[in-house]
Amino acid sequence: MAASWGAVTFDWRIIPLLIFAWYLLLKKWERDGKLDEWNATRVFGFVLMVRTKRGLDLLEKVAKPRKFWRFYGEVSLWVCNLAMLGVALLVILAFITSIFNPVDTPPPSASELVAIPGLNPMIPLWWGLIGFIVALVIHEFGHGL
Repeated sequence: MAASWGAVTFDWRIIPLLIFAWYLLLKKWERDGKLDEWNATRVFGFVLMVRTKRGLDLLEKVAKPRKFWRFYGEVSLWVCNLAMLGVALLVILAFITSIFNPVDTPPPSASELVAIPGLNPMIPLWWGLIGFIVALVIHEFGHGL
């Protein structure tokens, strides 16, 4: 029975081969002038970056209320600092609690310790990919603001 994509038993040797094939394809497109035709470039050798004007109007419209974004940035800094302080206190509290009240439960398996979608049974591969794509789009859109 063949292992599904993302499974621990998947033949991961295929991934470097696919990346190398993608790299060769990008080199061919670059040599043939296709990347210039598409207004694209190679970044780090195998990442394809396509420059486009799509979304600029939306970006300009969203960025218009400058005072709002200035206020939002100031409030966000304070919220992040308070959240960081709260998380640090919770970690210290959990550490102290675990020292004084140790729990007699068996340790989790190795696949449950890593938070890699597809390897950890609690994080399905597709939900991890969707979360990554959403975070990537929001992050890159933020560069435009």
